[in-house]
Amino acid sequence: MLNFIQKTLGIGNVNIYGNKVYFIVSNQKGIVEIINIFSNRPLNTIKYLNFLDFKKAFEIYNSSKNKTHLILKEVATLQRKMNSKRTFFNFSSGYKPKITSN
Repeated sequence: MLNFIQKTLGIGNVNIYGNKVYFIVSNQKGIVEIINIFSNRPLNTIKYLNFLDFKKAFEIYNSSKNKTHLILKEVATLQRKMNSKRTFFNFSSGYKPKITSN
């Protein structure tokens, strides 16, 4: 499945580490493509909040020519509050999860 996704999108790499397989996108062009995909097809649950933080961190980092200590600190702060370390679960008032029949 990950090979299919990689070939369809034309970005990223599929890597195997031990008994785990990862789809890794590490260049700016590929990350912009992933952000565009999930901006147009929003995730549900806290994955959506993690995506918004990831997008914000990428925009902060990418918009700064000089990667100062403050920029890196701001990005690291966003990263530390994501996934299992998330304590903020408030969705914006306009957020509506998309539930399909599938």
